[in-house]
Amino acid sequence: MKRHIRPYGDTTGDGMVQVSFTLPVPHGPRADGAAQQLANKMGIDPALVVHSHPIGDDFSFFVVYGSVSHIVDLDAVTVVEREYPLLTPGEVNTAVKKSLRRKLVVVGACIGTDAHTVGIDAILNIKGFAGEKGLEYYRELRVVNLGAQVTVPELVKRARAEKADAVLVSQVVTQRDAHILNTQEMSAAFREAMGDRKPLLVAGGPRFDPLMAAELGVDRVFSRGTTPARSPPTSCTPSPRAATPCPPDRARGASQHPGAPPLVCGADCRVRRKRPPRTARGTRSLHARPQIPLLPRTGERDTRSGGTRCRRPKPVDQGGKLSENVTPEHVEMAAQRGAATRSRYHGRITVVERRC
Repeated sequence: MKRHIRPYGDTTGDGMVQVSFTLPVPHGPRADGAAQQLANKMGIDPALVVHSHPIGDDFSFFVVYGSVSHIVDLDAVTVVEREYPLLTPGEVNTAVKKSLRRKLVVVGACIGTDAHTVGIDAILNIKGFAGEKGLEYYRELRVVNLGAQVTVPELVKRARAEKADAVLVSQVVTQRDAHILNTQEMSAAFREAMGDRKPLLVAGGPRFDPLMAAELGVDRVFSRGTTPARSPPTSCTPSPRAATPCPPDRARGASQHPGAPPLVCGADCRVRRKRPPRTARGTRSLHARPQIPLLPRTGERDTRSGGTRCRRPKPVDQGGKLSENVTPEHVEMAAQRGAATRSRYHGRITVVERRC
C-alpha cells in the first residue's frame, strides 16, 4: 500500500472531491458565488457549484465538485484499532463461562433527556443489527435494558444493585455537546460511588470518536456503525469483582477438586452436596447400602438375549409360596437394595429379579 495518496474521482490521483454545505444566504447568483469562494478557501480549485437549492427564504444548500492539491500521509493517521479478535457467540459464551464461572451482567441505558433508544436497542436486543444477534442472544450474558431518559443517579443505583460488569450508555442527541456533558457526568458519578470497583463504562453514539475515551472518562467508545459482535462487552476484561475468591464452603466443586485453582464467587455460587466416591471401575460405591447375599447362580437359558446368561432364581407367586432356594429373608433384604434390584408387585408377593 502506498504511503502518500490523493482523492480518486475520474482517474487515479486526480484529487477530485465533492462536498456539500449550507450558507445563510438567499438563493441566487450571489449565493453561488459565495459557495465557490468558500470552496476555494477550502483548497478546492477549480471549484464547480454543481447544485444549489433554496432552504426557506434566507438559506441555500450547495454541492461543490472540484480538485484539491492536498496529499494524505497514511503513516501520520492516528486511529483506535481493534486490539482483540472478533469472536462468535459460542466463543464468547465459552470464554465468559471459563473465566467468570457465572453470567456476565450488562446494563444499558440512554441517559439524560435522550429518548432515542435505537442505538442501545441495536446492541442489546436479541434481534440485533446488520444481521448480527444482540447481546441478549448470548447465553452467558445477562442483559438489563433500562430504556430511555434514565437519570445518572438512577443508572448508578441500578448498576450497583445488579452487580453490573459493564454499563453501556447511548447518546444520540448532540446539540450543544449534550452527549459529551452527559457522559462525563456519568463517569464522574461512577468513580465517586464505586471507585476502582466501578464496572466497565462504554459510551456510544453517531457523534462519538473512539479517541475521546480518555476525555469522557470511560473505558471504551463505540461510534457509528458498531455491531453487537464488535461491542466491547463481548471481549473486554471483566470488572475486579469477578476475581473475588469464593469461601471454601461455597466454592462450586471445591469438594470434588481439592487441587484445582481458586474459583471465583458469582451470583450462582452455592453449596453442592458431596457425591459418593467412585470405584476403580467407574461406578459409584455402594458402601452406604446394606450388603445383601447374592442368590445362587444357575445355568438357565436366557431366551431374550439368544444365549445362555447367568441368571438368579426369582421369587414368584406360586400359591403364596416362594420358589426354591429363595427364603423370605432374601426378599426382604433385596427390597432394601433399591438401586441394585428391580421390584414389581404381583398381588402381595414381591418379585425381585437380579442379573449377574
